[in-house]
Amino acid sequence: MKKLPTTADFPQRVLKTLRRLPEGLLPVKDKRLLVAVSGGADSVALLRVLHQLGYACEVAHCNFHLRGEASDRDAAFVSDLCRDLGVPFHLRDFATEAFARSQAVSVEMAARDLRYQWFDQLLAERNLSAVAVAHHKEDNVETFFLHLARGSGLHGLVGMRYQRGKIIRPLLDVSRREIEAWLSAIGQPFVTDETNADVRFKRNRLRNRILPELRQLNPAFDDTLLQTMRRLREADDYLNQVLDDLWADFTSALPIGLALDCRRAKAHPLFRTLLHKQLTPLGFNADEIADALCRSEVRTGACWVGEGYTADYNRGYLEITPPVPDFIRRSLEVGEIELPEQAHLSVRTYQLSTSPALDKTTLRFTGREGDAKDETTVTIDLRNTLEICLDLDELQGLCYIRRAQVGDSFRPFGLQGRKLVSDLHTSLKISPARRKRTLVVGDDSGPLWVVGLRRAAGAPITVKTKRLLRLTFTPPTSSL
Repeated sequence: MKKLPTTADFPQRVLKTLRRLPEGLLPVKDKRLLVAVSGGADSVALLRVLHQLGYACEVAHCNFHLRGEASDRDAAFVSDLCRDLGVPFHLRDFATEAFARSQAVSVEMAARDLRYQWFDQLLAERNLSAVAVAHHKEDNVETFFLHLARGSGLHGLVGMRYQRGKIIRPLLDVSRREIEAWLSAIGQPFVTDETNADVRFKRNRLRNRILPELRQLNPAFDDTLLQTMRRLREADDYLNQVLDDLWADFTSALPIGLALDCRRAKAHPLFRTLLHKQLTPLGFNADEIADALCRSEVRTGACWVGEGYTADYNRGYLEITPPVPDFIRRSLEVGEIELPEQAHLSVRTYQLSTSPALDKTTLRFTGREGDAKDETTVTIDLRNTLEICLDLDELQGLCYIRRAQVGDSFRPFGLQGRKLVSDLHTSLKISPARRKRTLVVGDDSGPLWVVGLRRAAGAPITVKTKRLLRLTFTPPTSSL
């Protein structure tokens, strides 16, 4: 017969959960753990049990000022508890309702966003290893039904995980009843949030009205559902691996971004699921894109905009690229570059690095990937369209980066005569939307580099070059 857990087992059960976490997340001697404590039973138990298990903790308490004097009461309670335990206490006041109005989101969502933004800040400022939150068994069950009610794929029905990024959930294997029983056994008080009974909030309505009915049907309902969620999680992990393999198979790299082969992808039965997994996190309406791609009338030039990314349909391919903002003219004046120091420009998620080499550097040209033979050798990959090297002393005036403009022309490296950037777009079959985002690096003589596409003949590296300027353009790293 299975032994039922007792109050005395509580700390060891939490420790068992902690040991499920990936190595490196738990604090060591030179690291501390941030604990989110509201003052309620769950978070107070979390702090007390982590403290008892010997973890070095700091506490973060958010005063959202949503409950008048009760909010201040909770803050004072947590402050006193931290003082008694000798634990550093951090308090942040938020104008939550004003923030919710400004962002056009619910108060619940505003509080969540404010809370986790502050936690991220504290983790960095205080050199903390992770933030522990007090979600327990019933929270996991509630989250399942909230996701189900709003509409969810398989991923939304697997429940909370023990760890997500730097957020850990040490109480996920214990129930609310076990938490309160342990607090009672050690004589630890806590505060009660009276809004937990307010059924105007979705989670409260689910907790206080709907789930009790299901537990009447099956007293072991929570454990049964959690077991089902574990099976769903295994299926989700396997499906994610399959989808990642399919995405790698159906996509190819662009100089900036990637291209999805729509003809091959559409033939697969997981096509819609694939788009949902890859495009939804980027802010796209994956169903809308899938519907359009499945219709025969979709034409080159169709474009969808997500949050930070753009998807363009171009001759059977969906080209996914980050939108490039207008660049201001930036001073890379030759006289201001002090060798061998490096400069680094950042515009949103794009990086442009300038790296001048030492004087009298040995140059080696290659048409393939390769490392320099020694510290005095600079390898120049002639095939790399995201990096060029220029003769620093041949630059005329300021070096700038901007969007390509109508009428821009250049003399392609290694060729005679000039070529319009627009003609380059046509010959390379660049989609209309991507053409608008093409960048040009140049100096007072004109374009020197059509970024990601072709370099010009200006300021070339020769045997007479004494100093060179290496320009490297790095698109944002993406899980695409």
